[in-house]
Amino acid sequence: MSKEIFLRSYLEKVNQNYNKLEYYLNDRLVVLSPLNLIKDQIINCLMIEQNIAAITISNHFLERMLKLALIEKEIYGLKIRKDNNQLNLKLDKAYKKYDRLILSDSISEGYNRNLINEEEKKYLKDRIKDDIRNAYSHAEMEKVNKGKPENMNMFQYNLNEVNEKLKNQESLIHNEINVSTKVPSIQSDIQRDRCNKIAYPYFESLYQIAKNIDARLDIKKEFYK
Repeated sequence: MSKEIFLRSYLEKVNQNYNKLEYYLNDRLVVLSPLNLIKDQIINCLMIEQNIAAITISNHFLERMLKLALIEKEIYGLKIRKDNNQLNLKLDKAYKKYDRLILSDSISEGYNRNLINEEEKKYLKDRIKDDIRNAYSHAEMEKVNKGKPENMNMFQYNLNEVNEKLKNQESLIHNEINVSTKVPSIQSDIQRDRCNKIAYPYFESLYQIAKNIDARLDIKKEFYK
């Protein structure tokens, strides 16, 4: 592929997806501002339809969001210049407490600390943890492609015969075969199609939760009225 074709393909995707993603490009998290870097990289992937990558980074966004929220709640109100010693002590304590949590525990802790509500907890535990986060993090293809049929019908052709039939304007002859959808190349095709459907709504849902947490952490209402 030439550089010109490569760039043209990406430009077409940007033109197609920019309006849908413009809000997320311009919006910034405040208390959870360290997440903006990850958010921007997800947007870059979605913009050029690198949807498997977008989901993978979204999984990182999810885990970082919950742990960061717990840590920010521990150090709320402390400033680097003004409270540096106390801040360092609280940060050490918070990282020891939260940084190594597994996802299910991060969700529970976030709920117990009033950082996420019941609906958000249920969504993250029941819909996201196993079906998306675990599936993609562990490359468990049967979970990634959950709900796919066990088998699919395909047509088998002999290429030499096809060329000959086309040359002679004759009807093509094919064999219909039943193939397992566990064939790796078929798995990849199914994964691509599914990612194209879920990557954007998955990120959208996580970012809304992040905005909700950001507002809940803004106790003094300096940023969210």
